[in-house]
Amino acid sequence: MKQRKEKKSKKVIVILVVILIALGAVAGYFLWRNAQPKETGRFELDEMARDGFFADKSPEDIEALLNQVVAEGMFNISINSNPVFEDGKSEGNLRIENVPNNPYYMQVKITRDDTGEEVYQSKGLKQEQYIENAKLTVPLAKGEYPCTAVFTAVDPETLQEMGTAAAKITVHVLN
Repeated sequence: MKQRKEKKSKKVIVILVVILIALGAVAGYFLWRNAQPKETGRFELDEMARDGFFADKSPEDIEALLNQVVAEGMFNISINSNPVFEDGKSEGNLRIENVPNNPYYMQVKITRDDTGEEVYQSKGLKQEQYIENAKLTVPLAKGEYPCTAVFTAVDPETLQEMGTAAAKITVHVLN
């Protein structure tokens, strides 16, 4: 009888140890999961945030703040939407301009819409600089080529890319 009780107690102890190990594994998993870095790129609203502005701001203060945010985020682009090239190896009137009020330097890349082939890429332009005429980097045969000009904004201080803007253009090669 004593052996039976010992066997039962050993079974109970083994079962308790297995349960404790299982609980420890579950607890360890949750601790590990909570310690992992949060997903990047995920945007969550702060539950403490409220709509509107601080009550001590005047309508003029709010308008000035909004105008500043808009002005800082603006990036103006300027290019001839129908540049003409005498032939595929000559200069054409691209008329790329980085206007004076842009807060960024810029670079321009033109790609064909049908093939994705890059046909022109500028180097950097500071504010108040322009390229009147330029040659394509790839000679094109006679014809009209729907293209996209992608302007990349570059921070003048850090030289980091800040964003892009695009314009549809049609490249005309006459001969």
